[in-house]
Amino acid sequence: MRPRNLSPRAPRSGLSLLEVILALAILGGSLAILGNALQTGARAARKSRGRLAAQLQCRSILEEIVAGIRLPEPMAATPVEWPDAEYDWLYTIEAEPTDRDGLLVVRVTVFENKPPEQGPIRVSLVRWVVDPQFAAEAANSSAGTATGDTAQSGTLGAGSIGSRSSGSGGGP
Repeated sequence: MRPRNLSPRAPRSGLSLLEVILALAILGGSLAILGNALQTGARAARKSRGRLAAQLQCRSILEEIVAGIRLPEPMAATPVEWPDAEYDWLYTIEAEPTDRDGLLVVRVTVFENKPPEQGPIRVSLVRWVVDPQFAAEAANSSAGTATGDTAQSGTLGAGSIGSRSSGSGGGP
């Protein structure tokens, strides 16, 4: 006679507790890594949107200066005139004379109103523009000439220099 406990076992049809725990641990780790990647991506997307918005605002302010709507006068941190629901923007304007008569180097900086430890977004654009005082003097002095072509070509030439010199980031 054969004892009952020595009989061959039937094949198992389920998972052991160890296998279930191991599968849950792998799933939990994968979800944690994916969650972290999504959070990092969302943060990077917000920064990218902010940089683009700051660049557009910088360009808009510079275009107002070039068009003569706004004077190229130095300005301390000032709130941006058009509010942005997602960001609190400030801007500064710096204007310095160049070694060429009648041209100014204008730097517009747009930045978030946050403390430095929070990593605010900061964008600067630099462009050469015609000094409004020089343009006015040139227009007055050429008004006495017969053709007046000198003042017009001087203004257009300086405008084309300014458009080639636009850029972002570093100094002039």
